[in-house]
Amino acid sequence: MHLPSLAVVTALVAGVAAGATGDRLLRAQQPANGITRTVLQRADVPGAPGKEVILSLSEFAPGASSARHMHPGGELAYILEGGLVAEIGGKPAATVKAGASYVQPPAIVHEAKNASATAKARAIACTVVDKGQPASVTVP
Repeated sequence: MHLPSLAVVTALVAGVAAGATGDRLLRAQQPANGITRTVLQRADVPGAPGKEVILSLSEFAPGASSARHMHPGGELAYILEGGLVAEIGGKPAATVKAGASYVQPPAIVHEAKNASATAKARAIACTVVDKGQPASVTVP
């Protein structure tokens, strides 16, 4: 390989790596009410035409609370760190702690709050939606 070709290939690889990193940073939503949600991956669901899965990481600052929202599709979440107090569909609040998971049915209005006033909480969620739909929708 000639030196100019090697330089072009190296620049191309570096550009792709920088673009992938920048794309991931841009997909991280800015904190709202102390909550940061980063989409880690969005992909078609194999064997389910028209469906896609969204894998995301949510980080809650101490005491942070989500707005009332719902998911157009079902969601499976796992608490990585801390704990969340969830109010789902008007039922009494329940605390979900690190190491536990829960399933959120589609279109059920709910809220989540970091159970701690001093420590952050982190959760990873997998949401299945119709292709092109958002993972969640804020409701009044």
